[in-house]
Amino acid sequence: LIDAAVEDPTPGAAGTYLPGYDGQVHLAALLALIARLILALYLLASALANHDRAPLSMAEVAFRLLLAALVMHGNPLIYGTAITIALLWLAQHIARNRQVSAAV
Repeated sequence: LIDAAVEDPTPGAAGTYLPGYDGQVHLAALLALIARLILALYLLASALANHDRAPLSMAEVAFRLLLAALVMHGNPLIYGTAITIALLWLAQHIARNRQVSAAV
C-alpha cells in the first residue's frame, strides 16, 4: 500500500521492488490479515477486560494473551495453528456459557 515500503533502496535499483513484492495489492492476503487482526484484538480485549460472556480465570486470560500474540506471528504454521486453537477455544467457551445460562 505504501510504495516506498516495498521499493528496493539499493543504489542503481530505482523503481524496482524488493524480492517477494510485485507492486500490486493482493486483496485476499489483505483481508486475511485483517481477519487475523480482528481475532487477535478480540482475544486481547476479552483478556484485558477479564470477561467474555462470563468472567475469565487467570489461566484463561493468560491463554488468550498468548493466543493473541501467536495469531499475529509471521510464520503461517504458527498463526494457522493459533487461529484454529483460538476458534475452537472460543466456540467451547460460548457453548459452555450458553449451557450455564440456559440452566439458570
